[in-house]
Amino acid sequence: MSTGANLERPAGFWIRFAAQLIDGIIVGIPTSIIYFAILVPAIVSTANSSYTTDGYVDPTPIIMSSFIVMLIIVVIQLLYFILIPALWNGFTPGKRIVGIRIAKVDGGKVGFGTMLLRCLIGGIADSIALSGLVSLILLLSRDDKRTLHDLIANTYVKYEK
Repeated sequence: MSTGANLERPAGFWIRFAAQLIDGIIVGIPTSIIYFAILVPAIVSTANSSYTTDGYVDPTPIIMSSFIVMLIIVVIQLLYFILIPALWNGFTPGKRIVGIRIAKVDGGKVGFGTMLLRCLIGGIADSIALSGLVSLILLLSRDDKRTLHDLIANTYVKYEK
């Protein structure tokens, strides 16, 4: 299928998958540590608490800890996937390792606004569009390898070398 602009060396599925896997490991390790450091003590504390008169334990500490953990993890992921590429010319550590980067279709600099649009609005659109299935179909079928969030932010992922 010939769709999209004639862009310079667009990166396909497997290389993007490898970069995402590396980034997932890099961001996943500290967020997992935070998860266990905050949530496990809340669970242990609740499990060790005395029962109320009706025999039930108050789940509020676990619920509040879960909310705090999710908020921290979302902030870390947003900082990682928005700020790092905006400051590092379209690279994340995973993309840098495999030799690809996010680029603007018009050749301009990938900045904070572009990355915010790509991650937040594109992420919401991907979630609504069958959990990224539409993006996967676009990636596999388009010559320019642009996904839904790429189309929304006017970006693409290309080989750097």
